[in-house]
Amino acid sequence: MANIVGKNGVVKAGTSGSEEVIGEVTGFSINQTADTIETSTMGSADRSYVASLKSFSGSVDVLHSVTAGDNHDEFAVGSSLTLELYPNGTASGEKYFEGAVLCTGKDVTSSFNDMVTATYSFQGTGALAENTVS
Repeated sequence: MANIVGKNGVVKAGTSGSEEVIGEVTGFSINQTADTIETSTMGSADRSYVASLKSFSGSVDVLHSVTAGDNHDEFAVGSSLTLELYPNGTASGEKYFEGAVLCTGKDVTSSFNDMVTATYSFQGTGALAENTVS
């Protein structure tokens, strides 16, 4: 299996069907989880579980910008949007993640000797699809 280099990653966000590329992205993360329900009964020597509801959340890291066209305004806290995350670019055959999300946070970090950065947090609403670029 070939390793993937993150420098080719792309993030798109917006309303479903009209997502726009987000500029100045430095990274992103996706966390997928499944709740569990205990099915152990009296007399069992070991606990047992079944999978229940699944969810996803994550964040997008950017160089904080006030430049028109960077599309950071798509991540207004409290907004609902469709997010597409491409770990290895948008060429045909590449895999990507897509889902409806709610923007839950914005953290801006400033330091005297570094670029000003922002991290946008999101919570998925519904299923996270793993698609292939056609």
